Amino acid sequence: MLAMFNIPKVLVSATLPPVLLPRLLKAYWISEVTEIRVPVTLNLAKYSVISSCTLVDKEGANGYNLPDIVRKIVKHFTTWKKPTSQAIVFCKLKPHTEDARKAVQKFGYSALAYTSDSTNRDEVKQCFGQGHLAPDSGGKAFLCCTSGLGAGVNLPNIALIISRRLRSTRRSGR
Repeated sequence: MLAMFNIPKVLVSATLPPVLLPRLLKAYWISEVTEIRVPVTLNLAKYSVISSCTLVDKEGANGYNLPDIVRKIVKHFTTWKKPTSQAIVFCKLKPHTEDARKAVQKFGYSALAYTSDSTNRDEVKQCFGQGHLAPDSGGKAFLCCTSGLGAGVNLPNIALIISRRLRSTRRSGR
């Protein structure tokens, strides 16, 4: 219907994956488009892809070789972090959060596990976020969680976000 009128149309999206653009243009009958993409990244954020983490039997570590993955994550975190930096590890399944927490702690870092079923939301607020990793604050260096944490969370002290896969938007967190 919009195509019959010669009215300029503007579509704005902060997170539109590039693969969806052709389908969207067809659905709205738009033949000409000027696409503006601005890289949306934090100034101090460092992005890396950690690959080659070996999968193991489903019985061990819920399908992941967690020590191998965590060793790479901790090495990366130790290389890039500031003294008060914290990291978020997004896990695929709820049981993975507890496994990841234990694995991170084996490497000497403090960690919390959080899912949508967790009852420790207040503990997460107290131990994770800006200024919460100061000496004697009781803060945690890592938060191992599912994607349930991503909605409406503002944690400015995050130096590293680990996700099980690279999103199609090439963005992580909020």
